[in-house]
Amino acid sequence: MLKIRGYEITPEFLASRIDYAVVIPEMDERTVDEHIQTCIRLGTNVFCVQPHYLKRVAEGLKGSKVKPASVIDYPDGCSTQSMKLKMAEECVKMGSMSLDMVIDFAAVKNHNWKLLTDELKDLVSVCGDAETKPIIECTKLTKDEIVSVTKCCEEAGVSYIKTGSGRMAGPEWHDILLIRDTLSKDSKTRIKFSGTGRFWTSAVALGGFACGADIIGTRSADQ
Repeated sequence: MLKIRGYEITPEFLASRIDYAVVIPEMDERTVDEHIQTCIRLGTNVFCVQPHYLKRVAEGLKGSKVKPASVIDYPDGCSTQSMKLKMAEECVKMGSMSLDMVIDFAAVKNHNWKLLTDELKDLVSVCGDAETKPIIECTKLTKDEIVSVTKCCEEAGVSYIKTGSGRMAGPEWHDILLIRDTLSKDSKTRIKFSGTGRFWTSAVALGGFACGADIIGTRSADQ
């Protein structure tokens, strides 16, 4: 039996650590329903969609262990703090139990860490019991910025730091390790990593988990 970080890696265990996300624009209701059934069959952690389909997903997942999830200000994070919070409030009302919000990259590039931290704290407050997973897009950040953003996320008390939107290349292993090593030893904030297209293989998924990630964001759950 394969073990990583003390966990026995079975298909069931791996599925429970997958945030199954399909946020592409070319999706209709029939396809959404098919993905709902895939998530229930596999036993994924969440099924994440664009807000348009959130009510349908929340209804379709009733009675299962899979949590409905949605993206906020995806994929570029260009909205103001108040706009993002309104989005988050509405998604929670529609049944989202997990929210992936793209961070304010302008705040990062201007090194306005207070603004970023305040935005994340407000997100946590608005979301209540729902999981918060800010997307930091490692490929857009310097190593120093990754460290600073990680500290902001931890101070705000977010549930997970998500390495990317899944629209760009996947993170390097050292990015995941850098986030892991920046978080304090008793931190309640964990790591979610994602990638896109051919980035995904079983070895990559297990490698990310070995580096310290706790959740894998992908629409390649079956593979």
